Amino acid sequence: MEIISYIKIPNIKLPDDFEQEPEKYFIHIDDKERIINIINQFDQDYLEGALIMKYKNSQILCFELWDYVGDLWAYLLNAVEEFLMNRKGECYLPDQPIKIEILENRYDSIKFIVGEGKYGCTIIPKLIFLQTIINEAEHFFMRFNEYFMSHQYNFHVNQLVKLRATLVSDF
Repeated sequence: MEIISYIKIPNIKLPDDFEQEPEKYFIHIDDKERIINIINQFDQDYLEGALIMKYKNSQILCFELWDYVGDLWAYLLNAVEEFLMNRKGECYLPDQPIKIEILENRYDSIKFIVGEGKYGCTIIPKLIFLQTIINEAEHFFMRFNEYFMSHQYNFHVNQLVKLRATLVSDF
């Protein structure tokens, strides 16, 4: 499973075909040079971006579903926490009425549903899904803190510690 965080370049309007060349409009979270060059243009409270999520050959989240990327990570972590307690969790994209559901499929897998199936429904091994979500959320928050010298996601960084502990004890 792969999840990559991207930040949308500020102050540009996306054309209808932006997904054909997303690198013109989005910056990979690890592209420090490009981000730092325009750091003062970003509104860190409303940081737009996208999560690209893939499992094997299935695209789960794509550039089409761009939104407030830091908030999306926070919402996903809340959904994961809910899933670990109730065997189901859900959230919405921060600024769109698109639901994301995490459901227990079998003991060892989850069903990840986006937009009630309109954008996809993927079966993923549970441990791979949970480890990847936790690791990539941590990666995003570390980069965010590095670039913006901000700790606005400290609650979620602490939440990651608890989620990791739950994984260790449950799996």
